[in-house]
Amino acid sequence: EIVARRDVMAASRLVCARLKRLPHVPTHEEQISRARKSARKAVRLVRGGENAKRKHQVGEKQLLEEHAQHLAKPLRTCLRAFPPLSSFPPFERAVLELTVGGKEYETAVFRAEQLRKQLVQEGKEATKSVTEARNQKDRAERMQLALDKMEHVLGKRRADVERLVEVAKHLRRGPEVEEDKTTLVLVGA
Repeated sequence: EIVARRDVMAASRLVCARLKRLPHVPTHEEQISRARKSARKAVRLVRGGENAKRKHQVGEKQLLEEHAQHLAKPLRTCLRAFPPLSSFPPFERAVLELTVGGKEYETAVFRAEQLRKQLVQEGKEATKSVTEARNQKDRAERMQLALDKMEHVLGKRRADVERLVEVAKHLRRGPEVEEDKTTLVLVGA
């Protein structure tokens, strides 16, 4: 009976500590540098050999896909850890409403999700554009334009990422309640 009570208490602490467990959201610069580095590591453009042209085309396509994935993947991972407002326990929902605001929280998460979807879409369009190129020079130009465009989209919507970073910081700094102790919360100016 005592062990069962401890399990229930531990589970309730996990639920009540949701705000403290929000992930680190990478900034615009971190995302771009990680994406460039990871894409370079993941893909080695092969030159020479019997079917060099085909290998080079496949390598360029993989480079674009890796770059797009590494721009969007950190956002997807972070957004999974931001639960819907209705799933928060009452105390944490009240803390969220008082510190950030429910509407602001939902807007920040929604905009970051839209940015992630836009990055994925740009990556798909870029890959298609590069594969339709007729020659090596055209393909290289399209590839550079595609990489720049994906980074431009992330830069243009930098405020959405920064707002999500700020929301996470504010919520992690909030008070934490322990279920087994009486808690008094004073709110005001």
